[in-house]
Amino acid sequence: MGVLKRLPLGPCSCGPIGVSRGEPAGRAGGVHDGNRRLVPYREPPSDLPGNPTYVTIPAGESLFRIHLNAFAPTQFNPNPVSNPFRAGRFDSTAGDFSYLYAAQTIAGAVAEVLLRDIPESEIGQPRLVPLAQVRGRRLSEIRVQRPLRLVDLTGPGAHAFSQDSWLTKCDGVYYPYTQHWAKRIREWCPDAVGLLWRSRIDDNETVLVLFGDRVTADALIKWGGATNLALGRGRKLLDPVLAKYNAELSA
Repeated sequence: MGVLKRLPLGPCSCGPIGVSRGEPAGRAGGVHDGNRRLVPYREPPSDLPGNPTYVTIPAGESLFRIHLNAFAPTQFNPNPVSNPFRAGRFDSTAGDFSYLYAAQTIAGAVAEVLLRDIPESEIGQPRLVPLAQVRGRRLSEIRVQRPLRLVDLTGPGAHAFSQDSWLTKCDGVYYPYTQHWAKRIREWCPDAVGLLWRSRIDDNETVLVLFGDRVTADALIKWGGATNLALGRGRKLLDPVLAKYNAELSA
């Protein structure tokens, strides 16, 4: 796997959100998330607060994607969010851009797609992933054909936007806010084709979202076949990765 090129750059060239079902009670500009401090779910500022950092994924790099059978390996999701609590962290709320989530390893894709919202089991017991969550999904390898310049939200990266790790680690109940932040970051950083962050489940794994209106059609190609995760070879790939996170499939 190639090395990510981290490029500290200057400012990029380059608005309240409604309350819905499941919104937690706010207090003093934040939300108390379990044992964490108040987290910054506030509305993004009007002006870019700091200097964003970028990473470049070079041509020749492989990305891994777990996706519904209905989508081809390099197909972006064009659907706007209909229910923000059942959508992805940085999905388009208005349908003004399509999006594709991927990871730099198979483990990263599994951690972010299949384990992200699965609670820990009792001590000594494995985390259980419903088989229904895997059925109808495939694992695909994508090869990068053109360099992809992404906004880096790892480490101190999110602080350039007056955010912190909450933006990439918070529960799905906060996705109406993270989707709103993604829209603003896109406005601030028009030359970036996506965002990169560390998986909520595994800090060693980096995951990303690409924006379909900024990635050229020839930038990604399918590499090999798409593997059904619920059957045969797919299970042989999936089971050891789940075991790494003390997880297994359940009927």
